Amino acid sequence: MIRRVSADPILIRRGKAGDLAQVEKFTHNTFSWGDYLPGRWTRWVKDQRGILLVATCDSQVVGTIHVRNLEHREAWLEGVRVRPDFRQRGVASQLVAAAHAGAKEMGARVIRLETGAHNFAAQRTFEKFGYRRVVEYVGFEGNARGGDLKQVRRAKIADTKACWELWEHSQTRRSTKTVVPAVFGWRWWELTRARLEFDLRGGRVWRAPHAFMVLRDMDDGLDVILLVGAKRDALQLLDAARVLAAQMTKTQVFWLAPKTLASFRRAEAAGYAVDEQGMLIYACTL
Repeated sequence: MIRRVSADPILIRRGKAGDLAQVEKFTHNTFSWGDYLPGRWTRWVKDQRGILLVATCDSQVVGTIHVRNLEHREAWLEGVRVRPDFRQRGVASQLVAAAHAGAKEMGARVIRLETGAHNFAAQRTFEKFGYRRVVEYVGFEGNARGGDLKQVRRAKIADTKACWELWEHSQTRRSTKTVVPAVFGWRWWELTRARLEFDLRGGRVWRAPHAFMVLRDMDDGLDVILLVGAKRDALQLLDAARVLAAQMTKTQVFWLAPKTLASFRRAEAAGYAVDEQGMLIYACTL
């Protein structure tokens, strides 16, 4: 895929392993702690379910983007980076357009992304392409601790019907517009019954009598990526997540929740503190 994107001699092509050295030069300080992109570059180059694109000028890499094809005709957009001296020249817009074209070729009907609440420039760019905000997420953090798993158990495939009914009648479903964190990687997708069953078979779902949660095992902690049900039971599950983290020799639990008053109240009652706010999920129909 090669495309001329402006009056400048800028082309868009597939990313290569050899592009990494140039990409590292303008992504090393994307965030205060650096950037995740260099660490994923090799995997993205080889990814058969995704497309890694770069923008070049005079053989120099000046921008990049990655689009990942998910199940159920969904795609995820990530890794949008432009070299500082090439910003405001339409490079990001053309990378997004090329990524959309690639997502359509892979059969996606909708594409989503996550951006920060204060990244107004990115929001304007994405809105120009038809993206609309779906939901805002907030991250809460709790310390792992010892204890017992009272009235909490790992869910079984036989719990599918009960868990799905809890989800369909939950405030969480309405708050998230059915878009929840995916069990693998930093991306969001639509919760379907098939995906819930997949998590049940994978042993990632835990139940209290009137609530359930889905866990994601990460290197730096244990993530609660979905919490549904009655408040008392939900609090039991948040407490159980801290115990499970300790059993897995992790030090922290992170709960990703829709930014609602109910989420803040539950976090406070469970002893969780705000870790990160302003995670905006946008979606665009292709």
